[in-house]
Amino acid sequence: MRPASGWRMLGLAVTLAAWVSGCGRTPQGGTPAPSPAPAKHAGQQPSPARVSPTTGLPLHHAQTEFFAATVENAPEARPQTGLVDADIVYEMEAEGTITRYLALFHDHIPPLVGPMRSARPYFVETAADWGAPFIHFGGSPQAYRMLRSYPYPHLDGIYDGQYFSRDPSRVAPHNAYLHTDRLPAFREQVKNGHFRFGRPDLTGGMPARTIDITYNAFTRVHYAYDPSRGQYLRWQDGAPHVDRATGHQIAVTNVIVQYARMAPIPNDPKERIQIDLLHGGTAVYCSAGKTVRGTWKRTERGVIEYLDAHGRLMVLRPGNTWIEVVDHSVAVSVR
Repeated sequence: MRPASGWRMLGLAVTLAAWVSGCGRTPQGGTPAPSPAPAKHAGQQPSPARVSPTTGLPLHHAQTEFFAATVENAPEARPQTGLVDADIVYEMEAEGTITRYLALFHDHIPPLVGPMRSARPYFVETAADWGAPFIHFGGSPQAYRMLRSYPYPHLDGIYDGQYFSRDPSRVAPHNAYLHTDRLPAFREQVKNGHFRFGRPDLTGGMPARTIDITYNAFTRVHYAYDPSRGQYLRWQDGAPHVDRATGHQIAVTNVIVQYARMAPIPNDPKERIQIDLLHGGTAVYCSAGKTVRGTWKRTERGVIEYLDAHGRLMVLRPGNTWIEVVDHSVAVSVR
């Protein structure tokens, strides 16, 4: 297994080569029927020695489990299971008209996660940024090339089927689920430096009571701020985004819109895309009903940081975070 520095150089080479060859995209409303998930934010100040590196919340137990999983978001895969418990979720385009999630679990591990789907290079790269064991079900040729030198454990449902099962009530390939109680004992630690938690300075921030992201005509995301919870409730294609196991609607403390260049992979028969997570760009941070603009960059340590208008690390409210990675052509409305 190569050291992390070798992995990073390989990842940069793969991504840069792809970009050199390939570079050349209505709010929903209504009252939700499901009950929101229990709030994943804190009103009290936790002891610094017991703070989660992924949420900034107090840890009440000696947490050792930590992993990232690729979760499907095709209509046939909804509602998903386990996303409601994720500390951090990245939503990125896959191919066609679909998006896919990379979910990071640390503070609370649900018994079941899925439906699981295949890896893409930008999911592999993001999981590595966090130092996370990576779990997926299949992968693109480009992702498999990167995984050959992945510096942390990774499990593939194609070859490691003992950790997964198929749900007979759903049609394949939209029915593969990860059983977390079957996982080996991962001992990897979260790579710190991504987020800074505390009380964000939203002075002068514009209103952000609703956030609408139209990836395309078939994938529309809507967040609505609930002042009583201090969180955003999430909708997808006009319906509340709920957890299949609990029925709870997903509630989010921090929403970050991260703009990144995207382009088709040349001559790819599946019309897969590449996402530039190297060169930085604009970021929009929404929390507590307000929004501020900033930037994101990849540091020399190989992690992505989100910076405010003054170039300082953004302060996030303790709680879960959803990061919407979008191309500049994607319609985003924050009001």
